[in-house]
Amino acid sequence: MTFTLNRGGRDLAEALLAPLDDWAGRSPLVAQLHSGDVGWHLRLPDTAVADAFWLWELDSVPVAAGLSEDTMLRTAVSPDHDRSAELAEEMAASVAGFGYVDAPT
Repeated sequence: MTFTLNRGGRDLAEALLAPLDDWAGRSPLVAQLHSGDVGWHLRLPDTAVADAFWLWELDSVPVAAGLSEDTMLRTAVSPDHDRSAELAEEMAASVAGFGYVDAPT
């Protein structure tokens, strides 16, 4: 498995919306990052949004998303990959340096 992490600002925000809505619809009782959080964050100036959005993909398919706010990262994981040890390891390696990471157990 080869995961790709894309990070960006407003340019990446739109790519997060459909997967986040899909995941929330399939796992409605799981508290994780959702598309409303992305929209709320977009109210901020460009400097605060630059590099705020994260998208992990596996073979060009979104499998996890993140929103960084200062020293905190909020995440969401596809229900199809919520038990993937490989994805968990990839995400853990990517988030070094954050004071707090909000991630599914």
